[in-house]
Amino acid sequence: MIPLGGGARPKDSSLVQGWWCPVPPVWRVPRFDAGALTAQALAEVAAELVARPAQTDVVDVVVERFVVVANAVARDDVDGARSALAGLPAHSWTSGVAAAAWWAHEPASGTQDTRRRPAPVRGAGPLWEREAAVFARLGQVPCVLSQPTWVDLRIDPADLAGRLEAYACAGVAASSGDLALALTRLDTTYADDDVRRQLLCLGPVPVVGPAGRAEEVTAGPVVLQYLATPFHLGASHTPPAGRPEVCFVRGVLDAARQHVDGANPDDPRPSFAVVPWCEATLKVWAREHDAAQGVRLRQVARSAAPLPPGAATAMLTVQRAVHPTAAPDVARAITEAWCRGLLRPGVPDAAGLDGVRSGAVARVLRDLAAEGMLAVVWPVLDAMVAHAAATTPLPAGTVDVADTIAALLGEVVHAVATGLADPAVLDLPGTRALAARTGTSRAVSTARAVVAQLAASTGVPGKKP
Repeated sequence: MIPLGGGARPKDSSLVQGWWCPVPPVWRVPRFDAGALTAQALAEVAAELVARPAQTDVVDVVVERFVVVANAVARDDVDGARSALAGLPAHSWTSGVAAAAWWAHEPASGTQDTRRRPAPVRGAGPLWEREAAVFARLGQVPCVLSQPTWVDLRIDPADLAGRLEAYACAGVAASSGDLALALTRLDTTYADDDVRRQLLCLGPVPVVGPAGRAEEVTAGPVVLQYLATPFHLGASHTPPAGRPEVCFVRGVLDAARQHVDGANPDDPRPSFAVVPWCEATLKVWAREHDAAQGVRLRQVARSAAPLPPGAATAMLTVQRAVHPTAAPDVARAITEAWCRGLLRPGVPDAAGLDGVRSGAVARVLRDLAAEGMLAVVWPVLDAMVAHAAATTPLPAGTVDVADTIAALLGEVVHAVATGLADPAVLDLPGTRALAARTGTSRAVSTARAVVAQLAASTGVPGKKP
């Protein structure tokens, strides 16, 4: 994989490098695979997580693999699991805190660290409650209910129903924290009549809360109730209190909505790991700039659907302000998002960029064009100058954007001439609007030169903006 920004740049703008590549089709999301369920595999995945930047609380496929493998190993070889987790630092990541507490025979709810916010089991968010619940009963249950079906962390309702059948056959209760996260991860579009019948016929699976306290519900009716009133961002969708399973689901929805909407004062960050099918969380994930930025973006790049405007814009421009530790993973995430068809032309929202005030965004976008992403970058650049053309005075950095358009014009003209690109990509309404402005600023002069070059190259007279 070529690091982003490493693409060759032509010394002469008239030389064509072939940067316009067909947009890849949207990928088919792979199923989650925990890999080998051995003590050695557990030690290796724990080491991978410990090596991450300090205080990386992102829950991604690697964390999910750690949780699933830890439970599987502890079921068959509890001593092997303890040996694999020996010396695990209690301040590394959320699951690491719970695992270190399990290894030390301490309750997960009492685990604290001076460099972290104390994380009580209740009220700390669905992810922590799941971790505490799983490690409080590590190896005592057949499987982890919140294990993803796909690498984007969604769960197929049929998989959850099958896991609950395993619980019923084993005669063990489900942990409320594990069940709650499994509910919010459900892709309810897969909930057909067969799944509902399976849940109706399910044997009783009691639900226990923190410290093993029995809840007043069983798992089957809870899942059925959730499928009837699944998570939505609007508070009006919260079911009214009533039967015990309705009350349980209402608590799950309230906790998830608080975590996703950013209403939790202790942890205001929306979490894609809680509702992985909800695109509203993607933009915020992409805009966070910290040491965990790269890990976070790589999970965003596992989305099932193309990135929505805010997330796509953030993904394309994130390298203008990247944390040094996260830089390699950030570059890899952008490449993965492109190769998986998650970055689509015309989707990024350039109007939301403040980057027109500097040349940073223009430089980043040119680097991405050199890596073959010109089809996505090109309309963003024109939209940026369209925004600038409607502003008085011209924002700082407009000249850098205009220069980038001029430098890439030959690539786009060649792509149109060879049938790779639609001729409409040369309409450039933003560039023409900038060229139509009065004055002789360099940005305006560059835009006029682009319009003139278009007329000379294509024989099409300049269109009015």
